[in-house]
Amino acid sequence: MEKLIQEYHQSLKNLKQSDNITKDIFSYKETLLDVAGNKSDIVQTTPGLYSSIYVIEQFTTQLKKESQKVYNLGNGAKFSATIAVNTQEFHPKNKLLGSNDLQKLEKYFHTSSINKLSKNELSKLHIKYNHALNIQNILRGTDIRSFNTIEDYIDFIYTKIIPKEEIASFQLSQILDTYLHYILSYIYDFFNVKESHETQEVHTLIKLLSQELLLISKVYIDSFSDKLTNEV
Repeated sequence: MEKLIQEYHQSLKNLKQSDNITKDIFSYKETLLDVAGNKSDIVQTTPGLYSSIYVIEQFTTQLKKESQKVYNLGNGAKFSATIAVNTQEFHPKNKLLGSNDLQKLEKYFHTSSINKLSKNELSKLHIKYNHALNIQNILRGTDIRSFNTIEDYIDFIYTKIIPKEEIASFQLSQILDTYLHYILSYIYDFFNVKESHETQEVHTLIKLLSQELLLISKVYIDSFSDKLTNEV
């Protein structure tokens, strides 16, 4: 899985290359890893929680606006684009909303609210819906027997199903990418246990993974398909 790790999951690459881990002793649940601490230089975590750091940093680095501040009050891992602070020292100077702000906000809602999607919103929703349907169709139409290794299937996913440019633009691609980040840690551990695997095992694993991706896609599609039908 080296190619996948290098290209798509930097955290797994770092985990694999850690000087403190050897193949013979690695355990997903019991191995301890050194990571940068929020209030100390180093703290220890497990591979499972190590994966969570990547997901949290997707929010702190990609969704946070420049005008916003995110404070990390914990004694655990450090997160990018956050400010480490002790709970005793944390005293926000400004309230989020004053009484005048609330009155202005209420007035704005009364004058600007609508009870249905605008044409622009509906158009964007259709684009997301069709993109999700396309993902579902590709997953259903793919013969898992054509893949000899799990690396080949993962490369296929990130090339044909959720390419990098789509992860930045579509919610479903982001959801699938986040799910894969978690599940690939377990898959990596599974393939780390023994040197070789039967083709049957590989195809069974690919089938299970494909079924999960299809289920996530179905839940996403069903979540707003009724809304689209009612708006048309």
